[in-house]
Amino acid sequence: MRHARSILLISESSGDERVPDAEESPPATFLSLRQWQRLGGLCSRCAHEAWLDRYDLQRRFGAVLLVDLQPLLRCTRCQSKGDNRFIIGAMARD
Repeated sequence: MRHARSILLISESSGDERVPDAEESPPATFLSLRQWQRLGGLCSRCAHEAWLDRYDLQRRFGAVLLVDLQPLLRCTRCQSKGDNRFIIGAMARD
């Protein structure tokens, strides 16, 4: 999105990013997520993405690395339980 004076206000990408692998950067946990970030899942087979209730997951699994929970992700569209990944996005500002 651009301002009238061609100032870039928001990046051109969607703002969603994948949770980095353990060797790429410091491990992500529920507590490392900012309050304005949302947590979702991305299917490796059909590219379906769905947003999750991160606070419910935090209550269920506690202080665990998100990378450790990725094998538990199952796509709600194609039922794939393969190489699905977490994604982190920014909540919409109203």
